[in-house]
Amino acid sequence: MKVYKDKEHSVALTPFSLRGARYLTVCVGRYVTFDAETGCSRLRTEQDFWKEVPDLFSALGQAPVLDTGLPKPGAEVLVAGFCRTPGAKSLPAQEVAFRVGTVSRRIAVFGDRQRLPGGGFTDPLPFAALPLVWENAFGGPGFPANPAGKGLDKDNKPSQQAPNLEDPEHFILSGADMPRPVCPFPMDVAAPERRA
Repeated sequence: MKVYKDKEHSVALTPFSLRGARYLTVCVGRYVTFDAETGCSRLRTEQDFWKEVPDLFSALGQAPVLDTGLPKPGAEVLVAGFCRTPGAKSLPAQEVAFRVGTVSRRIAVFGDRQRLPGGGFTDPLPFAALPLVWENAFGGPGFPANPAGKGLDKDNKPSQQAPNLEDPEHFILSGADMPRPVCPFPMDVAAPERRA
């Protein structure tokens, strides 16, 4: 089989079996970067993707996760990157927002903070760049939705560390709150929620 395409599109072919039937999925990807100064996006080539993206994942402290070709119940938009403050000025909190077509997300990003014994959190430490990864979202070792996260100990009790990423529509207000973790980064292939 020959695949003819332009330089801006990437094609991934994934064969798989499901309930005794065999399938072949064809995924077409495009690599878009955003300029922090102007807020403009730029369509890049597939060759740029393979040169630049592994370094981005390394800077985030993550192995590359390319989630292509397997059936999903709906469309998803995944983002790998940092929350960077305007002008690299250290701030205690910032909001990240993105939209692709009808899919949009908002994430409240806080600097490192600790849980107070009587409830609430310390003031967030200022930051200039914070990785948008699952380790900074709500969760903990015994929390199936995000075992890599912050906020819970192995017994799902509130831990001293507070998550950096929160849903601005559902902030954590008490130790009893168990919000759904928010993170735009691809989920690890071994994560229980993804395997399910």
